[in-house]
Amino acid sequence: MPRRLTAFTPSGDLHLGNYFGASAPLVERQAPGETIVFVSDLHALTLPHEPAEVRRCAIGFATLLLAAGVDPNGGPFMVRSGVGRWFSGRTCRVAGRRRR
Repeated sequence: MPRRLTAFTPSGDLHLGNYFGASAPLVERQAPGETIVFVSDLHALTLPHEPAEVRRCAIGFATLLLAAGVDPNGGPFMVRSGVGRWFSGRTCRVAGRRRR
């Protein structure tokens, strides 16, 4: 089964290009196989954006994906800041993570 990974960086307001360029094609291609979808809100913070605005946009992107028809049961669907392991992967050395 094919596995797909799609990430959306919420760096601004949603527009039709988000829907027709990414969301709609994702819905068309999500089956068969596992589709991993995430909103990479923390990646947007590598550029000068207001954290509150990035959070608002992340919620908007997640809502758009679900409204467009992305199946949250078809594979992992997440907003990156909600995954605690991502933070430890950025603050701990590899040797420290292997000791677990």
